[in-house]
Amino acid sequence: MLNKLSNTLINQSKLWKIFLLLAIMVALFMSLPAFESYFQITDMASLDELQFYSSDDIYQILDQWGTEGQRQQMFFHFTWDLALPITYFFFLAYLFSWLTKRGFKQDNPLQKLNLLSLVAVVDILENLSMLALVLLYPTEIQVLAFLKTAFTLIKFYIFGPLISLGLFVSIIATIKNSIFKAKKKERN
Repeated sequence: MLNKLSNTLINQSKLWKIFLLLAIMVALFMSLPAFESYFQITDMASLDELQFYSSDDIYQILDQWGTEGQRQQMFFHFTWDLALPITYFFFLAYLFSWLTKRGFKQDNPLQKLNLLSLVAVVDILENLSMLALVLLYPTEIQVLAFLKTAFTLIKFYIFGPLISLGLFVSIIATIKNSIFKAKKKERN
């Protein structure tokens, strides 16, 4: 299944799609202040900005938000905060696919680096767990609070290094392969 997904992403990766998704991500980031203002959450405590928090911290923040604040946060997390990770998943998937297609031979296992983009699922799961916590509040479900915390830690400490490593390897391989092809062309 993962091989099929990887191959599909490689076959569908086009430079115009990468630039389109990059433009959408830039637009999303530029729209963040407007979304925060629209949902009136600019002055609220946010779990998205914290790296470490306990389940008690989660429920304390939910309580501080009140019913109206919870509703506003729920809409924010269901719109902008889900659109961004979905967009950057496809952006990274196509970018890695485009680079690895040019950097590695077709049968090279490193072509599967495009699957690193699947770590975006952690961000989506973090946002969905936040939605569930808001929807189920005031009922405190410790397992759900633990999962929210775990997803946040994974997002902060695994996502970045994995993506950086994947980009580094893919870019180096693409450059190396381009130089090799240019030298081969010169010899002919």
